Amino acid sequence: VTPTHVKTACSTREAELRAAGLSQRKLEYIGALAEEFVPSGGASHLDDASLRAMGADEAFEKLVKIRGIGPWTVHMFLMFTIGHADVLPVGDLVVARGIAKLYGVPVKDKAVDARSQKLLVEATEHWRPYRSLGSMLMWEVAGTKTV
Repeated sequence: VTPTHVKTACSTREAELRAAGLSQRKLEYIGALAEEFVPSGGASHLDDASLRAMGADEAFEKLVKIRGIGPWTVHMFLMFTIGHADVLPVGDLVVARGIAKLYGVPVKDKAVDARSQKLLVEATEHWRPYRSLGSMLMWEVAGTKTV
């Protein structure tokens, strides 16, 4: 997220964003996220450089507190935008299915419950500090192509 992205999000008229298909709720979430990146008193609350400098867990905790931003979104952002090497998106059903296929961890068909998430973390502990790469490989193992 660059200052240009924030300026664009903040300056684009609501009507244009609605015409692009965004709901009122999504507009609120985008606004909340943009506010976290807007300089306040000379310093930003968040910026890409500080997120890259943090550990993935610390960055996760900061981002998931933002209204409308959930764990899956944060994990994908940290992996694909920030480039954190050690992210394990345990709530991603396809990643979970790949780990289940590889290590025999029980995972339900439609959701990854807290017990399964704990087992997925334990099964992949030896992937540290490259869990993002392992996660991308799990999309392949599960038969889904990555972006």
